[in-house]
Amino acid sequence: MRARGQPSDTQISRDYPHQVAVPLFEGRGLGYFNASGPLSSLCRRRFVVGDGTRSYEVFCFSDQAQADQFRDAIKGEDFDPRDRVGSTWHRGRGKRRDARRAQKGYW
Repeated sequence: MRARGQPSDTQISRDYPHQVAVPLFEGRGLGYFNASGPLSSLCRRRFVVGDGTRSYEVFCFSDQAQADQFRDAIKGEDFDPRDRVGSTWHRGRGKRRDARRAQKGYW
């Protein structure tokens, strides 16, 4: 559920397609980031996903270069929004689906 006036998950994935997943340590997040300067394309809203073994906080960026810089500095992983089902992260789901569609000639 989201608050009134906040973007939906679909809108965030569309407007901020470059996403970085950072492991949560002991259930605590990384805290507040100032979305100016080197993080000017960072989305205000974040979400948490899990892959069955760990939980990850996902940061969304509209700029690829800033997402790469943040990922390298924090030692996070690239996150594909198509791999998210609810609050579960199914790694590689989007790439496998694209490969099946290309193989069947849907594109």
